[in-house]
Amino acid sequence: TDGPALWWTVEGETVTFHFQSTEDFGTLQTLTVFAQETLGTKKEAPMAAPLEKISDFEAVAKVSLSGKNYVRAEAETDFKRFALTSACPALKDNART
Repeated sequence: TDGPALWWTVEGETVTFHFQSTEDFGTLQTLTVFAQETLGTKKEAPMAAPLEKISDFEAVAKVSLSGKNYVRAEAETDFKRFALTSACPALKDNART
């Protein structure tokens, strides 16, 4: 991360990615969510994530953990500043590992 902030919160099976920036770091250009599915190739791949833009400097995206080993996100601003999250693991035996 070299400027903007990007983090996740979890409620049940829903992960919310939160993006915030400032005029110093630029406005949001892209927010990409990646997931590793529990079935199939098990390779990480971008996934559809509806973006709720609160302002040029703030946005959220919500995704379900259902059928996934983990999700994570990356964001970039118009000033080419970026942020990324750690992986948010799915629950396994009622614990995040």
